[in-house]
Amino acid sequence: MRKSILFLIFFVSLNCWAPHYTDWTGIRYEDWKIAPELSAGANFAESYDIHNNKIAVLENYRYDRSDLIASAIAAGGVARKEPSKVNIYRFDGADWVKTVSISEPDLIEATPYVSPEEPSVLISSRTGFGQDIIIRDDFLFISLPELGIIKLYTRQLHPTIPNTYTWIFKNDIIPYDLTLSNKGFGKKLAFSDNTLVVQNYSGDLFIYKKVETELKWSLAQEISSDDSCFSKDFDLSGNILIVGSGDGCVGKVWIFENNGSKFNLTETHFSPDPSPHPADTEFGHSVSIDGLNILITHSRYLLALHDYAGGAGVAYVGRKELGYPLSMTSILNPNDIGTGEFGWDGAMTDNRVIINDPYFSSFNGELLVEPGIGMNYLFFRTTYDNWDYYVRLSRSDSTSSSWFGRGGVEITDDFALVADPYSEYDTRPTTTEGGADSYIDGDSHPSSAFGGIYIYDLRNIEGLYSESLEAELPMIGLGGLFILGLSLLSFRTMSSRKNV
Repeated sequence: MRKSILFLIFFVSLNCWAPHYTDWTGIRYEDWKIAPELSAGANFAESYDIHNNKIAVLENYRYDRSDLIASAIAAGGVARKEPSKVNIYRFDGADWVKTVSISEPDLIEATPYVSPEEPSVLISSRTGFGQDIIIRDDFLFISLPELGIIKLYTRQLHPTIPNTYTWIFKNDIIPYDLTLSNKGFGKKLAFSDNTLVVQNYSGDLFIYKKVETELKWSLAQEISSDDSCFSKDFDLSGNILIVGSGDGCVGKVWIFENNGSKFNLTETHFSPDPSPHPADTEFGHSVSIDGLNILITHSRYLLALHDYAGGAGVAYVGRKELGYPLSMTSILNPNDIGTGEFGWDGAMTDNRVIINDPYFSSFNGELLVEPGIGMNYLFFRTTYDNWDYYVRLSRSDSTSSSWFGRGGVEITDDFALVADPYSEYDTRPTTTEGGADSYIDGDSHPSSAFGGIYIYDLRNIEGLYSESLEAELPMIGLGGLFILGLSLLSFRTMSSRKNV
């Protein structure tokens, strides 16, 4: 018994003293994939959100309005498209399981008058349902920018099925009192600490604060800019709001700080490169913030013009504290031999970053071998101000010209998510007002044969920096060495007694 205890002490001492580190290399394929069977004309994963063990994903059904009107007339006055849905998936410890679907509300719309005998009515559901989604533990925001409203649902115990939850509609956020345009209200959302930021089609931002009564929300502030590049992407964490630039811009980033009553613009940042090339564009194409950490991508920083390998794109990680200027701490780039646009989208947590490049193509010498396969890159924070590249995240069913990750990326402490919207047709919007892709004017993506949500398991990864542990490391190290010394001394004492 005594010998077993000594061996246990010896093991614990080594475990306290020895460093914990896992080095990932190569390419990793997904751990889970969500790609349901869809009806004709559907698109899956155009919008999504992940939080803890829940994912909300849009299953969207588009239609040709003139065809639907013709169907309504032929059918005696009524036609109905398949309603779009927001599907909620929950991780049960082994797999992602769909728990509920929330359907798009019907919008009844009168069609052209045909005759007194055939007054036609069309149930069209033309709402933009789910263009953006935010899910948290107990509530869910779903935007309907074509109607200019946001619907709030709360998670509650199912009234009849024990130990089961369902999502119940709570109320609408309607822009009654705006001074700026309400057109496209809900195009994009951000949320943190009971503050909701809403974007319209013009790029204006509206700050809503939670009212305690019945989870209602009130308008606290409107933010607009004369700069046409303002507000393609934005993110919120606590009292800091970061706003990126639109497509086709040289690019800049705006930082707003909340002084307790409103958000004030405190900083505007351009590319930190002291000598940028005139052809460099898209600084601020994607922005993300978590606590004090800020991620800014520069997706068309032309690497070849700066004597680097790769096609285009770098990203920057910085630290931002209230009342102090943003400090850039790291430059992220995997330095791949290939061509693409690293930094199309990015997301971060306190010590993890994921950045994608949906246009990545690889070469074998001068030969293009994988055109447009797309790639996603994972970085870890290993010290206070150092981020290391670890692995590329690919998919097991990739094909040439598949633009993997075209729908963007998200990351939590436990999972990385890459969206690859599935569609029977190319359903990208064709107007900038609805979210067009100005990058590839005139181009057409093929329909995706392998689309869906791809999820990567990031649990049980060692070697990550933690501020709470960092402060304790000297204590842990000294304690481990002390216990190790005691265990060695005990072995020596035992050995001496045996010799006696």
